[in-house]
Parts: sequence; C-alpha cells; structure tokens
Amino acid sequence: RQEMGIVDASSELQQIFQAIGKTVNVTMSRGRQSGGVNMKIRLTAVPLNIDSVIAGVGSYITERGATIPWFQWLMSAGDRIIVRDYELEPGHVEVSRTGNMIMKRGKKGWRVPPEFAGSPSNNFITRATDSILPELGNYIQKIVKSAL
Repeated sequence: RQEMGIVDASSELQQIFQAIGKTVNVTMSRGRQSGGVNMKIRLTAVPLNIDSVIAGVGSYITERGATIPWFQWLMSAGDRIIVRDYELEPGHVEVSRTGNMIMKRGKKGWRVPPEFAGSPSNNFITRATDSILPELGNYIQKIVKSAL
C-alpha cells in the first residue's frame, strides 16, 4: 500500500472487487448422455481485459498531476522498471501521502515488488480465482445433485 502510494486501499479494492463481481456469468446447458442427467455448467469471471471493467478505479492523480495506475501495474506490469530515475525513500512521515515513503530522484528506478508483480494471465486475482475453482466446482455439483 505505502510503496504504491495508496491512501485508502480497502475502499479501492472493494470497488475493484465489486466491478469484477459484476463480470461473473454462469451458464448451464444439457449434455448428451443416455440413461441419466448430464449437465454442463460454465462459470466465467475476471476477463483478461480487466482494465475495461474497472474503468478508472485503482489509480490516483499525484499533486503534480501524474496519473498513477497502480492496479494496472499490479495486474500486468510484471517486475520491469516502471518509474525510471526515481526510487522510494522511507522516513518522510510529515510529507508522505501514505505516512512514510516518497519518490526521490535516484539511479535504480522503481518497479512493482516482485512478490506482488503480475501479468495479465498470472496475477493475484487469477491466482486466487484458480485456487478456489475446484472447491467451487464441487460446491455447485453438490447443489445440483441435491436438487435432483
């Protein structure tokens, strides 16, 4: 949060997750099988073009007028250097928007920390989604079976 310059991360993330939640789509169709019920259930969410879904959420404008698209950086910039000729410097409690860090001219440049860096097909949202899909599939199957 501080490294990205985000003042109210929980509010921003809530708006992002609400926007993503609106993309969830469930479709059902009958499968072909003799002697029983066969059904296909397809659940889709989190499109690869997520920028079109969040539209302006997950960014802020600095005092100097620069737009910081932090969510886009987290989702797709990987760990490449994004801000050249600047780096983070801690210890600026009085002047920092987030209470500690500011960007200062430097030689290293700044990138999303590798542990948070993502690509369009591999980021914290796709990893979270992928990790719950088997459990979600089992849950849906259980509900359908109990309704039969």
